[in-house]
Amino acid sequence: MDLTVAANNVNSPPNVRIYSCKKIGNVLLQNVSTFSASDLNLIQESLIIEGNSQLPLIYLNSLKLYAVQGSVVVANNADLSNISFPTLTSAGNLSITSNPKVMAIDQFDMLATVEGQITVSGNFGNVSFPDLKNARSLSVSSANSTFNCSDFAMLWTYGFVKDAYECQGAYFDRSSSPVKASTPNQDDSTGGLATDEKAGIGLSALERSLFGLELF
Repeated sequence: MDLTVAANNVNSPPNVRIYSCKKIGNVLLQNVSTFSASDLNLIQESLIIEGNSQLPLIYLNSLKLYAVQGSVVVANNADLSNISFPTLTSAGNLSITSNPKVMAIDQFDMLATVEGQITVSGNFGNVSFPDLKNARSLSVSSANSTFNCSDFAMLWTYGFVKDAYECQGAYFDRSSSPVKASTPNQDDSTGGLATDEKAGIGLSALERSLFGLELF
């Protein structure tokens, strides 16, 4: 099943809470003010969080969300200042762009594998993926004068980034080259969801209580 929460009242965006749901398909969140999902472990397709003018933070520590099999997209969120996915270990793609108040992307502590592309751009001073060991391509760009590309150059040099690498920052600019060093050693339970007419999905009160989704 998929969850789409969009086309909401701009002046009063809803709070979204998913419960009793460990696995879900696509999640699209537009114009929401908060999002929580305490039991969610796996997103089988994509997680898209974009166009939220009153969403101050994305903090997914309580979710224990370990994998997004499609893309994670966080884009065009005017008030967003904090992005935290500390339990995420793998994703299909990762894109974080056009979030003007985000000054650091440094809470992806367990992210080890991105099957496709990592794209990060903005005005941040710090970006780190300390456990990253496998990504197809990596593109990082920051207008912040304190941003340093050297850590990402090491990911490319040691083969953790496979096909293409580009980083633009004040201290170090580099694009991918063919020369690399040798690489060092290196719940399937299903819940449900429901929603209400504010999210554009009409389900009964009984279904909402059984599957577990609230907008308030």
